[in-house]
Amino acid sequence: MIKFERFKTDDVFKIKSDVLKGYSEDLIMKQAKFIEDYGNGFTGYFKDVPVFAAGYYKKIKTKTGNMWGIFGDISKCKKTVWKSLNLMLDICVKNDGITKLRSESLIGFEKSQRVLEHLGFIKQRRIMLNGNYYTYIRKI
Repeated sequence: MIKFERFKTDDVFKIKSDVLKGYSEDLIMKQAKFIEDYGNGFTGYFKDVPVFAAGYYKKIKTKTGNMWGIFGDISKCKKTVWKSLNLMLDICVKNDGITKLRSESLIGFEKSQRVLEHLGFIKQRRIMLNGNYYTYIRKI
């Protein structure tokens, strides 16, 4: 079973993740701090070990949430993570009146793209933002 706790920026360092190798630490920490301060974020624990953190912030006018996440080794609890995270996202975004979630994934970072696809996101287009990214959308 996954236990959820409110996300704190320092949780990023507790999660052993390949993401930290693919992005600049400064960018990750800015996103994490923004989610902690202005968004709705949570950290998932499996057997008292933090295995992922995820969150989003809501764009008021468009009812769109921008999602961010970081995942560690979930090989021993994949199905539990997917089910728990899907349920948590659905509850949170519906309570906030969000009709779709948006996320970006660095081109070539296939682990991130597989996570988004497992969570029901669909690849939309390629964008250029300080690098090459794909945009993913999940309608609620």
